[in-house]
Amino acid sequence: MSGSLKAFLVGAALAAAAFIGVAFPSHAQSPVQWQYSFGTSGYAIANYPGAVTVGAPTGGDQGIGTINATGLYINGVAVVAGGGSGCATGAACSFASVNVTGTTPPTQGIYSGTGTNVSFSVSSTSQFEIVSNFFRSVTSGGAAMNKAATSATVPGLIPNRNDSTSGIGAQAAGAVSLIASGAEQERWTSSGGIVGNPTGGAKGAGTINATGLYVNGTAVSTGTTGGWTLLNTLTASSSATLSDVTSFTATYNTYVLEFQGFTPASASNLNILYTTNGGTTWLATGYVNVTSGSIACTSLDLTGSITAMALNQLSYPTTGASGQLTFSNPNAAVASAAVLVGQLSAGGKVGTIGCTNTTASAINGLQFSMSSGNIASGKILIYGVK
Repeated sequence: MSGSLKAFLVGAALAAAAFIGVAFPSHAQSPVQWQYSFGTSGYAIANYPGAVTVGAPTGGDQGIGTINATGLYINGVAVVAGGGSGCATGAACSFASVNVTGTTPPTQGIYSGTGTNVSFSVSSTSQFEIVSNFFRSVTSGGAAMNKAATSATVPGLIPNRNDSTSGIGAQAAGAVSLIASGAEQERWTSSGGIVGNPTGGAKGAGTINATGLYVNGTAVSTGTTGGWTLLNTLTASSSATLSDVTSFTATYNTYVLEFQGFTPASASNLNILYTTNGGTTWLATGYVNVTSGSIACTSLDLTGSITAMALNQLSYPTTGASGQLTFSNPNAAVASAAVLVGQLSAGGKVGTIGCTNTTASAINGLQFSMSSGNIASGKILIYGVK
């Protein structure tokens, strides 16, 4: 190596040492662990225990895990301290969007609103805020969410922030409660819905149980027009008779008797008898055709041909019978008012009856039997109709 080259290298090293310096102060001097300097203007980077400062920023060391600098840029765009002036469009400036001390909304971001609120802004306009237990719209009357545990009386979703007692809550897991003024008005679960506080609670999936129902301001009572209420089921099992003396009351004025697989032990006639005294005795006479009032009821003998017979005798084969009879006006207490009409089918034939009884007393029970032998099997379902 020539003497001139050596002289150049030595000079360059001395110049660099003058421009860039690394210092390790003694413990007695300061808590700085190391410092870098560039040029002669002083230390540019200082390392404290767990923190770094760049340049000569206000405040110096900010604590473990922090960097304090005189400026911060992302892709050439300045990140503004405190976010007061917001972010440039399309710029990566998340830090500038958070201002926990300023009360001026940034272009987009989070800032301290009035009092202890934390607010969220879009286009330099506050949109939402966190106030106490609520995340809510800044608009009076806007929606809100409650961080408190919800219940049947405490809503979590509130449609109007001015009324925190009305909204949607949860009486329990798997339930949704509609709450008004702190009281549960409706509840919906997989077992159905309830409105108010009806007897029986939820009645099953797809059902609604309510304390009342109104149509144009008029109350609709239970079992109103078109509704059938099952009152009793008579089930035969080698039974001599089947009777019902509890279903026929003043509650209903129309009943439907539904026969399902009604089968005698041997081919014989069906006897249907009325009672006026709860089954103490059964009327054996007075059954007449409703059209003439003077001849025995005409019906179809399902074991053979059409014959004339009393109301209390219909003939059935052992194949069984099904169908419906309607029992009307049993409470009238007027002669021939309690009418029994309908159709029953068996053995490929259909029998039609329409009969009553001349008694002037209310009918409060029916008895079913065969003219010979027992009722082997089958059911009679008794419905009240309003």
